[in-house]
Amino acid sequence: MIIQKEPVFKAGNILTHEMLEILKEASIDSQELKYTGYSDGVLKGCAISTAPGYIKVGKGVIILNSIPYYIYSQIEVPIQATNELLLLIARAVEEQKEVDYIVRQVEVALITKEQLLESDIELCRFRLQTGAMLRTNYRDFQDMSTEYDTVCLKNAKWSAYGKGSISIEVLKKYMSEALKCNINSPEDKQFLSRIAATDGTTLNADEINLYLSWRLNQPFKERNNDEIYKALTETLKLVKGERANTVGRHMEHRRLIVD
Repeated sequence: MIIQKEPVFKAGNILTHEMLEILKEASIDSQELKYTGYSDGVLKGCAISTAPGYIKVGKGVIILNSIPYYIYSQIEVPIQATNELLLLIARAVEEQKEVDYIVRQVEVALITKEQLLESDIELCRFRLQTGAMLRTNYRDFQDMSTEYDTVCLKNAKWSAYGKGSISIEVLKKYMSEALKCNINSPEDKQFLSRIAATDGTTLNADEINLYLSWRLNQPFKERNNDEIYKALTETLKLVKGERANTVGRHMEHRRLIVD
């Protein structure tokens, strides 16, 4: 039997410990339950922008250790030109138990690749050269893989149901370029429609890989974010009618008839 209680607040009622527990379950536990089954990563928002001397993370939701954390205001992290590869990450700080609260914190920081922990959530990466300005505008889809003086999002860790996936910003850039072409195949239309219909969350990695395997005429395989980006780059060439690298595609069986 499933029982759900809702506190009744009215004059003369005494606020009990049970009523407070119900309020806590309604406000915090229900939010965690809402994202049950989602992988760790950026769930929504957290747009990356820059200003002289700073990289910024916008409002959004990050799931860390299966717990959703809400960013209610923009976070600014100071940057310096070091010419080395830096990763902007979100990292859970060990929770602190106080008398009246359990405090959970997330740290947003710049680290080197060697300092990356398995549980860290990568938001972006870049190499800023001396005298250069860090940019977030991209000339085309291939430009999104640029790391020098450019915010690179292709390795950002995004949350999706079941397993992590690639940034929705990468998919949206793919869509914007593909829509400039003459789209004829139903599979292309369906995939682009799925991207257009998202509410700011990203697509499941299996859905993306199914599309890529079909479009590149390859057996289905799981790909990491870097492999997904490379496959999207080749697929975009096909959409544009260009020659693509489809290593591993099925060989057609042909018969040679000798008269």
